Parts: sequence; structure tokens; C-alpha cells
Amino acid sequence: MKLLSSTLIAVLCISLSGCALLFKPYTTTIDEFKNTKKSTFEIAALPVEYSSPALNANIIFERLTKGTEETANVYFVISRSSSSFNMEEKCYVRADGKNYELAIESEGTEYKTRHETSSTTTTVKDSAKVKTESISKSDNYNWYEEKLVIRLTPEIRSALLKTNELLFRFYFGPKEGTFKFKGYSLKRVKGLFEI
Repeated sequence: MKLLSSTLIAVLCISLSGCALLFKPYTTTIDEFKNTKKSTFEIAALPVEYSSPALNANIIFERLTKGTEETANVYFVISRSSSSFNMEEKCYVRADGKNYELAIESEGTEYKTRHETSSTTTTVKDSAKVKTESISKSDNYNWYEEKLVIRLTPEIRSALLKTNELLFRFYFGPKEGTFKFKGYSLKRVKGLFEI
């Protein structure tokens, strides 16, 4: 009985903390040095293209208020294949059926590498002898991280609040990487700019 009640309490706590993340996905900071109020929403995304050189992206939507002025920015950290072409200096946004071309403010490109080693040991015993076999596996992963900022215009922000689908497209030579927001993820993006 004691184990059952402890399990129920643990499940309830996990459920409530998960719900808190679902209902409070935004972070708001008031900066008295810059005299600004900043609200952000962070999300990870995969490109919609199967063979995109973009592997994934960490995206932060930002709403920044200073006095009566308000700006909307989107920060991307895009991981791309080490064999891909460099990213073009423009981003294409589609919202509410309209296409927009925006300049990218690059924060730099960083070459990343990761080395992973794993080993497995197997012991086989039969009536005559004991045999131990060890297998080691080593993998190297290399990629680039592109850090960039997109400044959303008031027109794009207005279209974003009305759209059913929000797309950000980047070009890497002849290939593209498109990040799509629809349904629940789009609702969260819109919520940042509606509050």
C-alpha cells in the first residue's frame, strides 16, 4: 500500500510539472539596465526535407519591448552537414500565404566535432572452454553550427498571428532547409506575440 501511494504521488508530480511546462512555455525577463522587457519561446525543430543539409535547429522567438517600441526577433542555431555548402545570406519566410525575403544577421559559423567510442564484451562458455570476445567501435561526427538572427517586420508579425502555417527556409547551395510551424507549435509561437 505504501509503495502504491508513493507511486501515485510520483506520477502526480511528474504530470503536474509536465503540465506546467505545457502551460508556461515562455520566459519573461525585465532588464533594468537596458530598460527592456523580453519574452522568449524556445523550441527545437527538424527540417521538413528528408535530404536537407540542415540536420536540426534550436530556435528562440523573442519579443522585446522598450518603452512603446516593440521588436520581434528569431534566433537560430542550425546544425548542418560538414559536406554542405555555405548558407546564403537571406532567409525566406512564408506566413498567411505570403512570402518574405529577409537578410540574415550572422553571428558566426563554428566547426564542431564529436568522438564516440563504445565497447562490448561477450563471454561464451561451453563444456571444453571459456571464450571472451571484445568488440570496440569508434565513430567521429563532424558538423557546422550556424548562429544567426532574423528581424521580423511588423508586416510579418501581423501575418504570423493570422497564419495556419509558418515556414522559415534557408539555402545551402543547391539544397534547402525548411523549418515548419503548424498546429500546437505554431500556437505557442503565436501566444508569445499575443500576450
